[in-house]
Amino acid sequence: LAQGNCGFAARLARARGSAKRRAMAERYAIRKDSPAEDAKVPELVKLRIAREAALTEEKEKALVAKEKELAVQREALKKRTQEYEKEYASTQQQLVDLRREAKLGGNFFVEPEA
Repeated sequence: LAQGNCGFAARLARARGSAKRRAMAERYAIRKDSPAEDAKVPELVKLRIAREAALTEEKEKALVAKEKELAVQREALKKRTQEYEKEYASTQQQLVDLRREAKLGGNFFVEPEA
């Protein structure tokens, strides 16, 4: 499929992904190969090794920061979920109490509309 012919969900996911661009060091694989200790190495290879070492360090820092951010998000989600569950339970208990009260009084209970 051409990129323009994707479904709405795919376009939405792509838009969300572009809104939250990740750092280069986090997105790309970094080579781990290195020359032997006693081998003569060209200058460009030395520069590449140094660059990849810096990218590896940056990637590790970015992953640690992302893990911390996700942990904070999980805690916030857990807290919101508990609040919603508490609110839902209290609403359900209130409806049960109203039904019981109506039954004891010999009345009918009309369910609230959404």
